[in-house]
Amino acid sequence: MTALAEPLAPFAEIVRRGEPLARHTTLRIGGPAEYFVVPRSREQLVAAWRACRAEGMPVRMLGGGSNLLVDDDGVPGAVFHTALLKGAVWDGARVRVEPGFGLERLCREAAERGLAGMEGLVGIPGTLGGAISGNAGGRHAEIGSVVEEVEVLDLDGGERRFPRADCGFEYRRTKLAPFCIAAIVLRLRPGADPAALKETIRRIHEEKASTQPLAAHSAGCLFKNPPGQSAGRLIDEAGFKMQRVGGAMISDRHANFVLNVKQATGADVSALARQIQNKVQRRTGILLEPEIRRWPGGWA
Repeated sequence: MTALAEPLAPFAEIVRRGEPLARHTTLRIGGPAEYFVVPRSREQLVAAWRACRAEGMPVRMLGGGSNLLVDDDGVPGAVFHTALLKGAVWDGARVRVEPGFGLERLCREAAERGLAGMEGLVGIPGTLGGAISGNAGGRHAEIGSVVEEVEVLDLDGGERRFPRADCGFEYRRTKLAPFCIAAIVLRLRPGADPAALKETIRRIHEEKASTQPLAAHSAGCLFKNPPGQSAGRLIDEAGFKMQRVGGAMISDRHANFVLNVKQATGADVSALARQIQNKVQRRTGILLEPEIRRWPGGWA
């Protein structure tokens, strides 16, 4: 095996070269990561991140792999995968959570404890770290509403704490995206009836299952909703339901979901997204903004 780059040489036990990112994204699309780093502890995360940044190596964070399109040629530098960092410490209505903790699991554990605030996020795939970075949410809630503090490593390797007011929570956007999210402190609302919270979770999950392709290989919503508009409705009205480019197809259940139905490539999804943008803009004057991230270079 080819030797690791100098900054990662001390971390050989947690680094793989050329790992296909299709294995780690919900779209099941994506070329290889030059270096795929899977820390087993916060200490390993901090040390490896700092080593990469000291040498100017590009770094990215990967949680559950939802809300992400990886190009077919892959990603240079180091991709840090937080799958093994999923501890949670509960203290009354507060919980300090590592970034790899599953969002769905956290919703259900909060309900068991009679803590309100998370139940509206059920059915959103991925991990808490990824959810925080993009302020994940839907019509029922956004994750930013229950954040108390976020601990990050910045691009110089320094440890910083952002109180909620400094995180820049906006619609599907924060100021945290460039950083390594190391831990999140949430403050929930105590005293709720666990049975009522579980019923809310059941109802929301049932609603989403009837209107969204939750079991398919998808990245979630392809485009953000324009102000006062529904991206799904605009795409549907433009005639894109079940339209395909290669192995990528728009869902017949929800027009804002692109599916990998037959070995789709990143190029297939990108081409379909451009077709949608162009036609919707011609019909309505609205340029849809992608909601899913694209690696390595973003959306042109």
